[in-house]
Amino acid sequence: MRHRRRAIHSAADGTSTLTVFTNEKGGAIDDSIITKVTDQHIYLVVNAGGRDKDLAHIEAHMDVFNKKGGYVKWHIHDERTLLALQVSAVLLPTCWCSLIALIDDCHT
Repeated sequence: MRHRRRAIHSAADGTSTLTVFTNEKGGAIDDSIITKVTDQHIYLVVNAGGRDKDLAHIEAHMDVFNKKGGYVKWHIHDERTLLALQVSAVLLPTCWCSLIALIDDCHT
């Protein structure tokens, strides 16, 4: 199997892609979704179940980068939640309608 590597800096603004955090040996730590907002701003969504591990991993690499003269900072949006649906295209309309009904019930 051949893997394609795609750098986020070459992506169009407003596009997202699935990515993987790797350890020093190249093994997968966790997956996440990264969205390029602009050349200087991204959104990164990590899995709730691995949140603490993922954020510690990111912070460690940010510290190394900044100590080498780079500059990167972050803001963690604890006030936001993302619900990611992983379903087949056939089931998507049914899931979407169910989600809208659930949200509507929560607001009544």
